Amino acid sequence: MSSQWLFVRRAAKPARGGAETRRQTTLLIQEIDAHKRTDAELQRAKEVAESANLAKSRYVVGLSHELRSPLNAISGYAQLLEQMRA
Repeated sequence: MSSQWLFVRRAAKPARGGAETRRQTTLLIQEIDAHKRTDAELQRAKEVAESANLAKSRYVVGLSHELRSPLNAISGYAQLLEQMRA
């Protein structure tokens, strides 16, 4: 009787092992899919941040020009007044 039980156990092991392999494979595929979704979200966030940074840079360049022109005029007048005093 014990030899029959041993045969049944040996026959059942590959089926359980196959089920466990399929379960592990499914879990790994789910994890890979989750990583792909996370990577895609991070890529979109990076693109949004880069776009915002570019917009900020354009604004600062324009603002710098808006400040530079009046300051250059003030500097020019200050130089003229200094020359008149000398």
